[in-house]
Amino acid sequence: MARSTFREAGAYLSLLGLLVLAGCTPGYEELPTYRYRLTVEVATPQGVRSGSGVIEVHTWQAGPQTIPSPGAIRTRENGEAIVIDLGRQGSVFALMRAGNFMDWPGSVARSLIPSVKGDTYEVRRAEIAAIKAIRGVREVPPTFASGSSQLQNWPDLVRFADRSRPETIRWIGPLPPGRIAPFAVAIRRVTFEIVDAPVTRTINRRLPWLSDAAGETRLLTDLDRAGLDPFIPPLSSFDFTRNVDR
Repeated sequence: MARSTFREAGAYLSLLGLLVLAGCTPGYEELPTYRYRLTVEVATPQGVRSGSGVIEVHTWQAGPQTIPSPGAIRTRENGEAIVIDLGRQGSVFALMRAGNFMDWPGSVARSLIPSVKGDTYEVRRAEIAAIKAIRGVREVPPTFASGSSQLQNWPDLVRFADRSRPETIRWIGPLPPGRIAPFAVAIRRVTFEIVDAPVTRTINRRLPWLSDAAGETRLLTDLDRAGLDPFIPPLSSFDFTRNVDR
């Protein structure tokens, strides 16, 4: 499928989601918003480097009479990819996605709290209360259980040969244990901390083509992921920056 087709489909789905939400507002309840600082540490030949950013999560839950998906959860995030400065080696970017998990920034905190059981309309409220009650810095596990599967729970890591040229993007990781990391850079640790701080907004200065529609069309959508799951949604600016107000 052509890049433009992927982007048009993504834009259509985003718009459809907004229209559904807007059309069903009486049937949706806005749950408490929270902000967290995500810090990503990477190992390099020059030592450990890290970057962090503040992300805000908005959550809505459909009521029991909402059609067609009673109880459905919708999350939207304010924030952007984490930038890790490697000095003379440039920068790497921890994206707002984890493999196939496009809503990862709005759900990663659920891997840090005990499983909550109960009535569908009370579970998410209890989860958010538990998330907001997290104190101190918590390590994010690299995977999380979903049924009988272990899914990726660390963000995708990429770099650019030339930051001004989006077509030079390359995927770095994360890689499963035992795999050799390309570019000699690998995620070492990811941490989460509930904070009351402004949402990070700096990435457009580092990647100015993000605010240029023509520039985004040059972004490679399908990356070589070292033989891992080939069924990964294509990249877009949504993986670098999100704004709930747009």
